[in-house]
Amino acid sequence: LIEITPESIGESIFIKEEDLGDKVLSVVCHELTHAFSSHLKLPTWLHEGLAMVTSDRGLEQQTVRSDTLLLLKETNQKVKSSDKINLKAQTREEVVLIYVRGYWLTRYLWQSSPDLLLSLLKQRSVPVAVEKIIAEEYSIEPEKFWPEMEKRVVSHFEAELIEAIPDRYAKREAPNANIHR
Repeated sequence: LIEITPESIGESIFIKEEDLGDKVLSVVCHELTHAFSSHLKLPTWLHEGLAMVTSDRGLEQQTVRSDTLLLLKETNQKVKSSDKINLKAQTREEVVLIYVRGYWLTRYLWQSSPDLLLSLLKQRSVPVAVEKIIAEEYSIEPEKFWPEMEKRVVSHFEAELIEAIPDRYAKREAPNANIHR
């Protein structure tokens, strides 16, 4: 992400970390997760989400801005296929959505069904199969996977969102990609 996109994209997603040691730890956790999971055939959202959640666990604190959940509340977001996505070919908004979607869904799976998440990581499934497996586990029709999962994720983390940004949440505004913490 750092190499292929403007720094402000990261500022739209991540909580600003002032401590250099914590910044380094977060990046190292993220990149090592990619290195150790590169052999898996994960959809891009899960590949990135896994790296972001691992950074949270390494730092023992949330690294992604809570207000990014508002992006998942939006019903008019474009839904990409689950295949590997070339992030260089995406617009700024699409990159932010891929990362945000990946983080919150991976975190949701870790909290609500860690055995399912671990089984997905053990399989050598094609990316599309990952979403079908999750849809089946949560009794969701595959063609409704993203809208239904995003509703569940937002509902699960709603208290966190309300606490973080009560005024903006009430207005149902999505975070502006130019807003910096």
